[in-house]
Amino acid sequence: MTKTTTTQSKSITSVKNVRGSSKRTPSSGSWSSKLPATDNNTNCSVLRCTNKATAGAHVTPSVQGASKEQWITRLCAKHNHHTNTEEMQLKKGTTVVRALKK
Repeated sequence: MTKTTTTQSKSITSVKNVRGSSKRTPSSGSWSSKLPATDNNTNCSVLRCTNKATAGAHVTPSVQGASKEQWITRLCAKHNHHTNTEEMQLKKGTTVVRALKK
C-alpha cells in the first residue's frame, strides 16, 4: 500500500510512468484525490495534451541523476498506460505530490 503526502510539491519538468503501479491502491479515495483541492486542473499534465485527465498517475522524474521517488500527477488514459515508456514533458506549473511507500 502507498500513502501520499500533499505537503510536498516539486517542480518537475519531465517524467516517466512507474510500471506496475496500477496494482497499488491508495489508503483512501483515489490517487487524483491526493492532489491539492486548490488545483482545479482536470486536463492531462503532459505538454500539448488537451485530453481530460482520467487518473492520478505514478511517475518518476526522468532527468538523469534525479531521484527515483514516485510522484502523483494527473494524466489521461493515453499517457497513463503501461505501454507508454516514453519521457513526457509536463506543462509549466503542473502540480505533483509525493507518493510515499508505507
